[in-house]
Amino acid sequence: DYADLAAVVDDAEDGDLGLQEAYLRYAVFPLAITIGRFATPLGYEVLEPWNNAHITRSRAWTQFIRAPSLDGLSLDAYLGDFDFKVGVVNSQEPLDFVANDLNDEKSVLAYAARAWGDVAVSVSGLYGEERYALGPTTSRRVDRLLLNSVVSGKIGKVHLVLEGNFADESNQSGAGSSDNHDQSWNTTFY
Repeated sequence: DYADLAAVVDDAEDGDLGLQEAYLRYAVFPLAITIGRFATPLGYEVLEPWNNAHITRSRAWTQFIRAPSLDGLSLDAYLGDFDFKVGVVNSQEPLDFVANDLNDEKSVLAYAARAWGDVAVSVSGLYGEERYALGPTTSRRVDRLLLNSVVSGKIGKVHLVLEGNFADESNQSGAGSSDNHDQSWNTTFY
């Protein structure tokens, strides 16, 4: 990506160029192993505005989903009308999204989806920690849980999406600090 889109997937110091996806996949049906940078399974939107059918971004995209791409390893399974994904990803933030993100954290990813004709239901989640440098020898840890569910489909010629999101962030500044939870719920209908 370049120009405006690069800032969202930024992994270049000048912010002019960003790598959206680059991965290797080895598949032996019904399983596949993916390693590299791949699109997040959370939400239903895509980074490119020309491929996004909506006038504006959903609240999940602007507030809950930290990165449209994730760096890591996933195991996918395709069983009839069911799709599953589990994985470990490097971080929930793009590499340079936050200047003081230490980028040494791991998050666990899970996804399940089922299709019934023109209707699909998916549930996905991401859990892990982020650490941010506060100074040369101090850091702040944020434990983050993101849950996303999407029901999408077509009734006649009308396309509908119902999306629900839950986010829980626990901020821990250091030894002896109290857990501070910020929780958010969001439901969107298009």
